Amino acid sequence: IVEAAIETEDEFYIPRIKWTKNENVLSVQRMNRNQNNLDFILVDANDGSAKTIFTETDDAYIDVTDNLTFLNDGEHFVWTSERSGFNHIYLYNLNGKQVRKITKGDYEVTDFYGVDESNNTVYFASAERSAMHRDVYAVQLNGRNKKLLTNRVGTNSATFSTSYKYFINQHSDANTPYNFSLFDATGTEVRTLKDNTTLNETLGNYALSTKEFFNFETTEGVNLNGWIMKPHDFDATKEYPVFMYLYGGPGSQQVTD
Repeated sequence: IVEAAIETEDEFYIPRIKWTKNENVLSVQRMNRNQNNLDFILVDANDGSAKTIFTETDDAYIDVTDNLTFLNDGEHFVWTSERSGFNHIYLYNLNGKQVRKITKGDYEVTDFYGVDESNNTVYFASAERSAMHRDVYAVQLNGRNKKLLTNRVGTNSATFSTSYKYFINQHSDANTPYNFSLFDATGTEVRTLKDNTTLNETLGNYALSTKEFFNFETTEGVNLNGWIMKPHDFDATKEYPVFMYLYGGPGSQQVTD
């Protein structure tokens, strides 16, 4: 048994450990009790010696993910971070030096699907269109040639094949049931798997209200999105009771299309 020489004097968490491409080097993520400081540590499995190669800090909270991906060259890894104020994808080397920002902009990367090293491509979903929408993208490891892969506005997610040659796109919007389609990695739709045509026809037989989106500015000057559903026979000259629903906890976005 080899004991890793990781500092344990203060209260701490180890939320993730993962082997690098070197079978003798283990990566360890160590967080403080307040979860706003994360040390990225490499441990030598031969003698237990440990080295912190970089540290993430945040005034509030660091979100731990499973997005860490070590590349086959044995020298680099892909990492996601909110250090810019938005969640983005980064390329690092094993010395802890940031090589480049793979994605950038005033939007969130919401899902990281992985890296296809055969064509140096990273697949991810983001809220670049708007905070209410999700789209699937591909981008080169050098940060160039970003491409939108999904063709419907709303909320899109992807499940990729192990080879990254194909993905199943799950799509819906606020007023449309799920649609499942098979795409190839270039964003070409191969076939529809399930379009819920029968359900859409059934829904068409009912007088259903639809969601309408709007945005507003709070007294603190923050612009927020919202949605409202009015009675099917809404009359703007009448007054109606209002039912308001909101849960504002972390990771609980309520206004999505």
